[in-house]
Amino acid sequence: MLRTGAVVILLSFLVVYGGVNFVAYRYSSSPRSVDVRVEEGEDFSQIADKLYDLGVVSHKELFRWEARVRGTDRRVHVGVYRIDEGMRASDILETFEEKRLLTFLLTIIEGTRLSDVRRLVEETPFLRGPIRKMPRAVLPETYRVSSFEKRQNFLDRAERDFYRVLGDIWKKRDKGLPLKTPHELLVLASVVEKETAREDERRLVAGVFVNRLNRKMRLQSDPTVLYGLKKTYGIEKSVLTKADIAIESPYNTYKIKGLPPEPIAMPGRSSLEAVAMPEDTDALYFVADGEGGHRFARTLKEHNRNVRLYRRNN
Repeated sequence: MLRTGAVVILLSFLVVYGGVNFVAYRYSSSPRSVDVRVEEGEDFSQIADKLYDLGVVSHKELFRWEARVRGTDRRVHVGVYRIDEGMRASDILETFEEKRLLTFLLTIIEGTRLSDVRRLVEETPFLRGPIRKMPRAVLPETYRVSSFEKRQNFLDRAERDFYRVLGDIWKKRDKGLPLKTPHELLVLASVVEKETAREDERRLVAGVFVNRLNRKMRLQSDPTVLYGLKKTYGIEKSVLTKADIAIESPYNTYKIKGLPPEPIAMPGRSSLEAVAMPEDTDALYFVADGEGGHRFARTLKEHNRNVRLYRRNN
């Protein structure tokens, strides 16, 4: 008798649930595509209210009930979800259950300073949470980011990507480079990144700097001085004066020998590879040609002539 009663109760539940499910499926259908933001701390009742207000579901109590039965109300992850036109209630709940979050593209440009990376990540609205610790370096590239991904998680991922790439390139480096560690390769690549934006020049610029390091010559790179002015004094400039070059700074490569203590920007793969495998050249100097490139010289006399030519034409 007990067993028969249990079967009757179970069948009754299935009939009721099936009927409610039919009503939800039939009448809770999205009339248009909308994006729904699920915020930190929101419960499913609030989410159902949003969907009802947007006209996505027409019977929010039935929608909430079905979510409780399926357990969806306990498994909604923060983020942005796309509810497509024509989706039934069951489709919408499945979207939440399977965490079909919208993704976005976030680009870190080659040559960006870490301070600018921090600002970019802090101001990106589809990321969430605080930045607890800035990475030592990040890989400049375009990332696909899940909506509401934690800012710290994104930065940690970008740092891991960078050091994986740096490690691979370090293993392939030319023998005999005046660089003792991957960090030194990173620092020099950051200088190359800021010196030229031309793909066809990077290995040649790297070759000049490698030659200078081998000969114990100072790098005399303007971008390192500019970085030092910004970091130490908060001075943002694009053109140096003689007074700037005279300032004592660990980043003033007109004053110090060797490399600055840290990267002055985030170099891309191309600059890292250029430093690891620089062009074999006799050049020791280069100066802008006024057309986006540079003129290279083997001697100081030749270099000074190139400088005069640049000043005359600009």
